[in-house]
Amino acid sequence: MKSFLSSTIALMAATSAIAADTPLGGWTPASNTTDAATAYYAAVAANNLPSSNTQPICVTNFTSASTQVVSGTNYKINLVGCPVADIKSAAAGCTCSAAATPFTVTVYQRLTGTPLVTLVAPGANVADSPGLMVGAFSKPRDVTAEDKAVFAQATGAEANFANSTLARVCALDFVNVATQVVSGTNYLFTVKGCALATATANADCKTACASKDTTTYEVKIYQTLTNGTTVTVVLPALKSGEFIVTGSSDSTTGGSPSAATTAAPTTAKPSSASVVAFPAFVAVLLTSFACVA
Repeated sequence: MKSFLSSTIALMAATSAIAADTPLGGWTPASNTTDAATAYYAAVAANNLPSSNTQPICVTNFTSASTQVVSGTNYKINLVGCPVADIKSAAAGCTCSAAATPFTVTVYQRLTGTPLVTLVAPGANVADSPGLMVGAFSKPRDVTAEDKAVFAQATGAEANFANSTLARVCALDFVNVATQVVSGTNYLFTVKGCALATATANADCKTACASKDTTTYEVKIYQTLTNGTTVTVVLPALKSGEFIVTGSSDSTTGGSPSAATTAAPTTAKPSSASVVAFPAFVAVLLTSFACVA
């Protein structure tokens, strides 16, 4: 009996320790920063930042990295560096004339194509911003030709927008898409592009966006069972790449970011109650054993 009890307690202690060290939000610590650094510099070389207003970072040290498997790989990188004036000044081997400070940078390495920097935020271990990714959405995946056809149909006509304040997004690059089955399908696209004055069918976005600021957008599209489409939400990212929801998930959220509150972190540590629960349970178990003995 004593041997069984000791084994049980040891197993529970090991399980508790493993759970405490396992990162939440699907992030796994990387053994080194080599792959993350390679992805970062590839994205910088292609000028793939969250927006045309995102200031590039010259990295003096890659501190740590975590990975998240999606359709491809997300790298969340803790680094030390400084903002620089242009993308060339952020290339590998750059130097900082100003003081270097901590930043959190996330890079999305797609299955095909050039990596994209999706977050550049001051400070270490900046929490994920889920944006519109709430509810029973699938994991984000690469965008197919069929997905692009849904996006083009929905965004190509004024009549398909839920209201007049939603940005008429012209997509230069499709980052990913997630879906949610309802009575029909909700599509949540993440795209890089610009806002047009009016919705335009078959727009040449490379030409249309050439003289405009570009940014990353989340675009939520509802497709009916009969394949009708409506753009229900358009959420522009901040220049850091963060998506901050300021109102209802089914209304325009393109207002001033200054009024926004950061969403709850998806990588929060376990609560103190969960930390206390295991020792308390062991105490009860030991007391019960003493009574039996």
